[in-house]
Amino acid sequence: MFRVVRNVREILDPVRKNIPYDESKIISSLVRIGDEVVHPLFATLVNDENQKVRKITVKALGAIGNEKAIKDLIHILCDDDPAIRGQIVGVLGELKAEMAIEPLIKMLKDEDPIIRREAAWALGNMNHKRAIGPLILTLKDEDLSVRTAASLALGEIEDDDGEIDAFDQFVHKKIIELIDDLREECKRNKNKKSGADDSDDIFVIMDYLSCLSMKAVYPLIEIAKAEEDNDFRCCVLFAIGWMENERAVDPLIHILNNDPDDNIRSNAIIALGNIGNKKAVEPLIQAIEDNDVEIRILATLALLKMGQEKAIKPLIDLFNSDKDRIIKCMAPSYLRDLGNDKATDLLLTALDDPDPEERKKAVSCFEKLKYNIGVDSIIQALKDEDSTVRYIAVEALGKMGDDRAVDPLLQMLSDEENEDILKAVEDALKMIA
Repeated sequence: MFRVVRNVREILDPVRKNIPYDESKIISSLVRIGDEVVHPLFATLVNDENQKVRKITVKALGAIGNEKAIKDLIHILCDDDPAIRGQIVGVLGELKAEMAIEPLIKMLKDEDPIIRREAAWALGNMNHKRAIGPLILTLKDEDLSVRTAASLALGEIEDDDGEIDAFDQFVHKKIIELIDDLREECKRNKNKKSGADDSDDIFVIMDYLSCLSMKAVYPLIEIAKAEEDNDFRCCVLFAIGWMENERAVDPLIHILNNDPDDNIRSNAIIALGNIGNKKAVEPLIQAIEDNDVEIRILATLALLKMGQEKAIKPLIDLFNSDKDRIIKCMAPSYLRDLGNDKATDLLLTALDDPDPEERKKAVSCFEKLKYNIGVDSIIQALKDEDSTVRYIAVEALGKMGDDRAVDPLLQMLSDEENEDILKAVEDALKMIA
């Protein structure tokens, strides 16, 4: 045992002495010692004053995960350091050991709301019906984040005793109450007298809503359709999109097609893009031609996120129409990741754009495509009147590594006067070689 204790101390010394270390390697080294390392690790956790050492010790005990390690972690749940308590709660939730359920339920009453929140998440992850009653009581916690975590946890727990309908009805009621709390919080933020920016508070409300149990989808959809406070509707739409529940697709399409508020329609588009259901493709394609700039941009991004080739033709048409310079600037960058032949039509058009900024973007996009379509056009860009376009073209040809570029680049060594470009030519030729 003395040898094990010494090994543990030596392994943890870099942490203790603040010498650069690889945490994963330290944990692996401790785990490799075997079960006999548990007692020295527990002693370290109890006696060491270095928080970093103690945190790694918790992770190591979690990685070992045997009964003795779990019992030791449970014993330290009374630690004075909330960071250690919180970490242990998270580890116990990941281990899903039944012996940890009662201790974690007790942590729902910890003085620190962060610990209570972590305990709720851990119990939800463990999916044990013993936690249902305590989590329901936690829906009344004074801290909003704790109530939200309890809602999320209840959504994760499955009951196989035939009481699920009554349970769901109760949780549904509590979720609506929680949503009402969040609505009031949103109103309070809007009514601040200080004039301070409340955008951070709105994002917090979005986060809370998006953490609600999946059982919240239906009440959230109803709120998205009927809520009078548009700021709160935006938060709700964000949460629905984050949940990625396909039941929301039809209501979201209805909002996109019919809502008078462009900001609400924008958030519906973002949600549809996150969910990724094919039913949204045609409405999003129609939205590419909307009168509102933001609607057009977001619809384009949603379709590209969904990997829809149907988005390419409308996007190319919009690009060529010069209707919207914003989309004209953005389109090549977003299309490059599709690696689609049709996308090259847009990029080839952009290489002849009178604006040098557009020509630069097009050259860069061709370089990042998965194949060397457009090499000949980029070679032509070596003669561009704009020195930056020429420079980017040289770099692109070097990275693409196509032999067709060698002779034109060699010619540039004689014709080009810009020293930075000449250096780039030499580097490009080396890369091709």
